[in-house]
Amino acid sequence: MTMDTGWAWVFGGLIIAGLVLLGIVLARVIGGGITPGRPPGTAPEEPSAVEQLAQRYARGEIDTAEYEERLRHLRGG
Repeated sequence: MTMDTGWAWVFGGLIIAGLVLLGIVLARVIGGGITPGRPPGTAPEEPSAVEQLAQRYARGEIDTAEYEERLRHLRGG
């Protein structure tokens, strides 16, 4: 056994370990175990009251007058 063959085994082992690690990380990200941009185990942020109001207005659930009245109330006016 030459020295070149020994290094080939080490290098090959590192390549395989890296591929396995990459597969595990990808499986967790795709499977929802890790959400990029948010620490694991934390709940997603709820939209603010103003954002929720804007979404309701955009969906047509409330009219312009009601939207403006509620927005004024939320902003303290």
